[in-house]
Amino acid sequence: MRYKKIVGDAFLNVIASSVPLVLLQLALLPLIAARVTDDEYGLVVTLVALLSLVPTTLGNVLNNVRLLQCAESDDRQPSSSFSLIVLVSTAIAVLVTFCVAVYYAGGVNPTSTGMALLAFLAVYREYLMVSYRLDLNYRAIVASSFYLAVGYLVGYGLFALTGWWELVYMVGLASSLAYMLLTTHLWREPLSPDSQLAGSAKDTAVLFASSMLGRSTTYADRMVIFPMLGGFEVSVYYVATLFGKILSMGVSPVSSVMLSYLARLKARPKRAFWYSLGLGLALSLVAYGITIGLSRPVLLLLYPQFADQAMDYVWLVTITAYVNVLISIADPYVLRFLSLKWQVFENGLFCLLYFALALTLLGSFGLMGFCLGSLIATGAKLVFLLLVYCFAESKSSHNAR
Repeated sequence: MRYKKIVGDAFLNVIASSVPLVLLQLALLPLIAARVTDDEYGLVVTLVALLSLVPTTLGNVLNNVRLLQCAESDDRQPSSSFSLIVLVSTAIAVLVTFCVAVYYAGGVNPTSTGMALLAFLAVYREYLMVSYRLDLNYRAIVASSFYLAVGYLVGYGLFALTGWWELVYMVGLASSLAYMLLTTHLWREPLSPDSQLAGSAKDTAVLFASSMLGRSTTYADRMVIFPMLGGFEVSVYYVATLFGKILSMGVSPVSSVMLSYLARLKARPKRAFWYSLGLGLALSLVAYGITIGLSRPVLLLLYPQFADQAMDYVWLVTITAYVNVLISIADPYVLRFLSLKWQVFENGLFCLLYFALALTLLGSFGLMGFCLGSLIATGAKLVFLLLVYCFAESKSSHNAR
């Protein structure tokens, strides 16, 4: 592998992820918060978490399954039934997102209906990104993110006129998806079932269940806190986690680049695994210091109504964010070279531990207890991943028997 190209692609992917993220988190969402009540903003960030938890996770899973199928096929061709799997999966994601949004939004209304449309756009945007990953075309990924960011700006202008915050995400996702439809061909593939349909569907279902369990601890936290503590506490928690997650996400996009390159390897690289973790740890330590130093002035600027309460939790939730960075670096190695069953064990056990600790400590110590439980469970997940990668049997060795 050409390490200069890997580093360059990782840098491009960080840019692609960071530009729309920073625009949204540090500019547009604070502007939205200033135009709605504290409780209404709690609902906004809760529904945004739902969008990330269900449709975005599913789209990313379809992306990874397609990538891994091509890696394991001699001619790099996936099952011809994959478009059918994408279509059915998208329909399920839209229905689930709509039903959950109905619960949080208080019925069938423009908000819950808008969430269903956002779910459709999110699944297809995440899935079609695999076309660029297969070709290692990270310049196209940057371009799609540029259209996403421009769409966010246009959507915010429409929100200012209409008061409908969903337009920010709707116009952004639609703009990026339109670019992908013009520059990729995967969406033109026919809906033709073949002999690999069952296997592809099984892989998708297993990885989706695993990813949902893993990502639920990142996004379902707001969905749990909202009915238990109310919209204001959700807003405080979201603001406390904001800065650490933004900086940690600047490191995390490296993981998708890693999986794209690891898909081309046949043997498990142990030295590269530890080098990657060491680099991630060094970057995380530096970023943690930056986060702690800048959190108060930045939060006072962006969210003056929540900053004082949020600062009580920043130091703790930021540690959790950077432990998640290390997990995001280790996980592609496990996904590529070990059986998918380890994804289920990893995320299933972690999810149980997370919610058992977080909810128990929430009842005893409030929001601080919830944050502490999250950190303990996240640390346990990282240790589990390290042990599995070092000692579990490789996928290739198992298949050879």
